[in-house]
Amino acid sequence: MSSWLLVWFLVAALSSVAVLACLIALVGQVRRLGRAARRLSDELGPLLEETERAGRRAAERGRRAEARGRRR
Repeated sequence: MSSWLLVWFLVAALSSVAVLACLIALVGQVRRLGRAARRLSDELGPLLEETERAGRRAAERGRRAEARGRRR
């Protein structure tokens, strides 16, 4: 086996290991991002529901006020 062929095999093996390491790191980051997004959703869910209820109450009060204004 020539020395150049051995060098190319080593370069290919090292490149493959580097790409594999990057992919493993990428998967870890995606999992961490997913956990953070889930935690954010869990924390903001009740706040969003409360805001939605307040918005519905405000809209209902506005409709009632508008209806009273039309009767006069």
